[in-house]
Amino acid sequence: MKLSLGSAQFGSQYGISNTNPLLNQEQVKVIINFAKENQISSLDTAIAYGESEKILGACNIGNWSVVTKIPTVPESVLDIPQWVVSQVEKSLKRLKSKSLHAVLLHSPSQLNGKSGKQIWKGMNNLLDLGLAKKIGYSIYDVSELDHLYSAFKPSIIQTPFNVFDQRLTTSGWLEKLNKNKVEIHIRSIFLQGLLLMTPEQRPKKFDLWANTFEEWDNWLRDNKVSALEACIDFVSK
Repeated sequence: MKLSLGSAQFGSQYGISNTNPLLNQEQVKVIINFAKENQISSLDTAIAYGESEKILGACNIGNWSVVTKIPTVPESVLDIPQWVVSQVEKSLKRLKSKSLHAVLLHSPSQLNGKSGKQIWKGMNNLLDLGLAKKIGYSIYDVSELDHLYSAFKPSIIQTPFNVFDQRLTTSGWLEKLNKNKVEIHIRSIFLQGLLLMTPEQRPKKFDLWANTFEEWDNWLRDNKVSALEACIDFVSK
């Protein structure tokens, strides 16, 4: 398992547990340097993350492996393949990088629409132009792969996976993706921080799942393990 540094909080107010103001440039640099000192050299970002790409670009990340995501394609776009390429070219300019490890679609459901083939053509153009080494999509539910994978085969996907959300394995998709050598990037291993919170810290709107969280808290206590350690250990196996 390799760790990647997420940057959603670098340019936008993101996360259920995030009550802090936006990070400034100097704070981001401290985080980047700390990650680098601990052998982390991969970054996850997106055009939709506010000023994230621009902030990262000011942190000398030229040698980092960067994955970004392009947003929903507007209906007004006439030349979709060119639009996809131009979006990534602008990302590279903001990031001050020459190429990306991968580009993901932030709204892969569009592939099932009338513009799907044109969007995927644009994604493949990124490979032909050397702007990205891999292409794929970011999903919220592995069931999305049931409708996407056969027609739009990715070389990389990003999906949630954590102690509470094990659909990647229970669906059989983890085994299938590994078999087909698709690179898998896991996100939300802390469930946006909910799994790291104490019962007192969790927002009241999650009381609906109070029994599940209580089982989690009891398991941590009985096994004398921290939530942080348990979450990372779970996804690393």
